[in-house]
Amino acid sequence: MNHPEFGQLVLSGKHYYPDMFQEVTTVAQQDFQSTLGNIPIDLITISCDGVTQEPYERYRRHGVIENVFKFMADSKQHKSEHTKVIWKYIVFNHNDTDEELLKAQELADLYDIDELHFVLTNTDNGSKRFLVHNLHEFPIRSNKARVINAAALQKIKYDLSDNLNSRNLKQKSLQGWIDKLAITNGNLLVCEGWLFDRKSELGNLEVRINDGRFYKALSIKETRVDVAEHFGHNVSSECGFVAQLPIPADEQSFAVELRATVGEQQVLFQLPKITLEKRIPITMT
Repeated sequence: MNHPEFGQLVLSGKHYYPDMFQEVTTVAQQDFQSTLGNIPIDLITISCDGVTQEPYERYRRHGVIENVFKFMADSKQHKSEHTKVIWKYIVFNHNDTDEELLKAQELADLYDIDELHFVLTNTDNGSKRFLVHNLHEFPIRSNKARVINAAALQKIKYDLSDNLNSRNLKQKSLQGWIDKLAITNGNLLVCEGWLFDRKSELGNLEVRINDGRFYKALSIKETRVDVAEHFGHNVSSECGFVAQLPIPADEQSFAVELRATVGEQQVLFQLPKITLEKRIPITMT
């Protein structure tokens, strides 16, 4: 984004490839309006690990957190209607108090950030308060907030897709499909696919294991150009979903349930029960 004509680069891409997906990850030290104002970029990820200068600067060396907050505030006012904004907050030992995590959610609501991702990391300075086994204790107050694992903890350990007798998600006007069901090396169940309703907007999607608590999907507006092309352009391309939830260490078998909210109606999808002993690890060759 230091390029003097960054916006023109994005526009050139859209001109030659109208359906291309463009995203930028930034520490947000530049001025939003002069770099991205009204530019139809698809996704902006803002990396900001803290809500005050001292903990923020411990990882983002020489960064100024007030620049980040101004960037967020300006994005609310000047971003393109096609742009989604995500705040990525890596959770370390030095920024993981309830006060800080709740303040971040307040700011995400204030600046109307689309999603706030609290990222758990396996580095030495990663949070010791919050790990996969106690994600339910993470203080979530905003519906914009999600807790996810860092990339190093999202490698697929077991692919469960073949365990499903049917990947089809269909009830009345709802149509969908499960593309991926897997367990990561961070002991998370990952469920990805697409789901849309021809009559009403999909308002929410949650997933749970064995009648436990429901975990909100990380996203229900992932871009799926392939789905839109297949069903026709009257179906939005933002129909993909990504869900991740922790698997209890003592669970040897479990059933997965998806709960979709469409308008004022809730629809449940039950997946076949899966037994851990039958899992076959993926081997890399």
